[in-house]
Amino acid sequence: MTSSISDDLKKTFGLKAARHDAAKKLNKNEWKSYEQIKKLIDGVRQYEERQYKLEYKTRVETVAKRLINEAGSKTRAFKPPWARHDKFDKSAIILQARRVVHDQHDKVMSFLDRQETQKIEELVQRSEHNIQKREKPKLDFQKAVERRSGLERRIRTRSRS
Repeated sequence: MTSSISDDLKKTFGLKAARHDAAKKLNKNEWKSYEQIKKLIDGVRQYEERQYKLEYKTRVETVAKRLINEAGSKTRAFKPPWARHDKFDKSAIILQARRVVHDQHDKVMSFLDRQETQKIEELVQRSEHNIQKREKPKLDFQKAVERRSGLERRIRTRSRS
């Protein structure tokens, strides 16, 4: 299965590639729709960032409490005393809680990026379809009125269809 360079770039730089395509292909009315999508998603992004900063300590405390409860739960596996490790290392639990909270925030932000990319790609596809519909009569007309000069006019070209 082969893929083109543009497909690889879209996978790697999804949102940036979609925005670039939109800038090249959208007309005035479609651009307004694009700006509405961007404004809506940017508003949600700003809200999520603000909530992340405001609730960071609370989120870390909640996750740390959950991790402590998991560490304190009884396990059914027998481990001799010399093979056990202390599950209540406070600094390690706080560090893990911070990682979990940061990872959750990154997941939310990447979900928003994927949503924006999907909506922009749908808009660009509709735009391309409309462009093809507009351009088809022009191309058909140019094909029908193709004028060749001299001897070329007399030579019939066969289309193999």
